Amino acid sequence: MNLGSVTYTQGDYASSKSAFKELVALGSDMKILGDIPGSLQCLACLSMQDGKMTRAARLWGAAESLRREASISPNSEQPLGEWSIAHACEALGEEAYSVAYASGLAMSMEQAIVYALEDEDRVEVSPKQE
Repeated sequence: MNLGSVTYTQGDYASSKSAFKELVALGSDMKILGDIPGSLQCLACLSMQDGKMTRAARLWGAAESLRREASISPNSEQPLGEWSIAHACEALGEEAYSVAYASGLAMSMEQAIVYALEDEDRVEVSPKQE
């Protein structure tokens, strides 16, 4: 268990997000691919909780792509469940969710890292709201 997971279970989502972003950055700097997919997955959950469903779907797609690339199994400690994905899919609509997830799958590791670490305060309009 890492600091991001601990603070997530304590409900301190801001600290959790910061910790997972730090893990992504450190994993990138140290070329440790194994830590990045799980951290992206956790950042996806945190994005979903912030109402950023498109971002969450893209991060889940990117995490899955990197997992496949590195033959890494999903970590049971990650705060992701089928409910989270189902909730994001329902909020966005199945088609918009699939498009966002596919765009995450198509990201390179470098693109996924940049996306995970970028400023999240931009206004995100979900396709369902347009």
